[in-house]
Amino acid sequence: MARRRGSPREVWFRWRGFVSLFAAMLFIGATFSGVLLYAGPAGRTARRLEWDFLGLDRHQWWMVHCVHSLIFCIIIGFHIYFNWRPLLHHAKQTFARLRWMQRELLAATLLTALVTAGSAIEFTPFDYMLRVQQVIREWWADQPTPPAPTASFERDGAITGDSAGISDDG
Repeated sequence: MARRRGSPREVWFRWRGFVSLFAAMLFIGATFSGVLLYAGPAGRTARRLEWDFLGLDRHQWWMVHCVHSLIFCIIIGFHIYFNWRPLLHHAKQTFARLRWMQRELLAATLLTALVTAGSAIEFTPFDYMLRVQQVIREWWADQPTPPAPTASFERDGAITGDSAGISDDG
């Protein structure tokens, strides 16, 4: 009895599926961390407030964002490699339809150029996203600083102060 090609018993690990799922998860992680960094406090304010989210501070979230984004870009190369035939087929169909979609192509090109230029020269409404971020960061900067610990360490490593239960009266 012949097995069908691609049956679960024949292939133990599907690289094409793995790459697609990994790319999707990296995209979600990069998007989540990007939104968190956008809405979170600025670096100095985050350190002053001892800010963290899900146990990670701002620097750790920045590292998560950078690593997810970089690996995502690499994995997309593998995704293109594994899906080359479907991508070529889709491109051929799209280019064949472009003569019917000339207005849409022109509109998409012009809108992309407008968004790029508007962002570069900080033209309203494109600068709105940066103004919103500035308002959020100012809100974070106005938050009170958490209290500093009252214990201090001497040169020999002994703890002194209120947290050690030692008073100045003797």
